[in-house]
Amino acid sequence: MSLGRVAGAAVGVIVCVGVAQVAVATPLDPGGDDAGFVPPSVQILKCEDAVTRNVRKLAKCIVIRCHRKAAVADFKQRPFPEDACEESCLTKYHELDNHFVGCTPCLDAAARQALANQLTDQLNQINGLVYCDGSTPFGGDDAGFVPPGPNSLHCESFVTKQVGLGAACIMKCHLGATDGAFGGGTYIDEPCEQLCRQRYEQLNTQVGDVCPGCLDTAGRAVIFDQLEQNADAMNGLIYCASDSTSTTTSTTTSTTTSTSVP
Repeated sequence: MSLGRVAGAAVGVIVCVGVAQVAVATPLDPGGDDAGFVPPSVQILKCEDAVTRNVRKLAKCIVIRCHRKAAVADFKQRPFPEDACEESCLTKYHELDNHFVGCTPCLDAAARQALANQLTDQLNQINGLVYCDGSTPFGGDDAGFVPPGPNSLHCESFVTKQVGLGAACIMKCHLGATDGAFGGGTYIDEPCEQLCRQRYEQLNTQVGDVCPGCLDTAGRAVIFDQLEQNADAMNGLIYCASDSTSTTTSTTTSTTTSTSVP
């Protein structure tokens, strides 16, 4: 009698589990119109809030101190050093800027300079929506026209002040909403911004009777819309840090086969 050789196959399964850390960005306003992320630490929150306050001050300085005075001077055909005025505003901005600590690379000195440049350009363009009456351009980097008469000057100067205050008001809303979100709450800024809009228009109605047609209620609403749009987008450049992390688990499976001969 002969013995047969029988081959036996054994199958083994190896399961590997891997754990990885991946960056998670928590939006401030998911599905909303405000850009930016919930600050990942108290130190970063303090920096980003400080930058927001500084940008608010810069906006008021450029619009109320410089644009408004420059328009009055042009109307009266008097010289006014507007460029020097804006440089003075930027100098104060940078004096405060130099004290900031704990900022992330996305909000370093170069980024904060870019913020100031962008804000200045935006306000120069909005100047054209306010000083919309007339035919003699201001010239330089400021859009708009020299007011053609005292009524236009009175209205446009008044609205200019409300533009500066309105921009600052919107940014203050973002500041409060971000602090609330950091504390575990929901980012809510719309009711606050609506109050800013209401105050802006309530004050502007004081001069509505002497405003030119291009600066009627609808025209003034367009200006506030632009302020809000600019501030919402800039919010993402300020509240830019998003380096929090979460853990994810991945599983891989491999099969091995061995053959034995009894």
